[in-house]
Amino acid sequence: MRKPHAVIIGAGDGLSASLARNLAPDYALTLAARSTTKVAAVARATGAQAVQLDATDEDAVSAMLDALPKAPRVVIYEYLLEPLGDISPIEAEEKYAQALKLDKIEA
Repeated sequence: MRKPHAVIIGAGDGLSASLARNLAPDYALTLAARSTTKVAAVARATGAQAVQLDATDEDAVSAMLDALPKAPRVVIYEYLLEPLGDISPIEAEEKYAQALKLDKIEA
């Protein structure tokens, strides 16, 4: 029996790598990242397919999902929610509020 598919968008070498290792025994994995270099070791260790993807490009995300052999059972979208550099507390609050207004991409 073939494993169901799981996709991690925004994959990296931290939380998503841990998720990939936990999902690997029961799911065929696709790790989508801006750079596949960061996820190459996790992909090898889990048997996952690593694909380059700009997760801010809705058409690219749709095309990646459409290219899968079967609709995934699990899709995880991990995004970076930390400021790059120094910002004031008010700016941090505004950036956090913006991050909570994520658009949903329907697959």
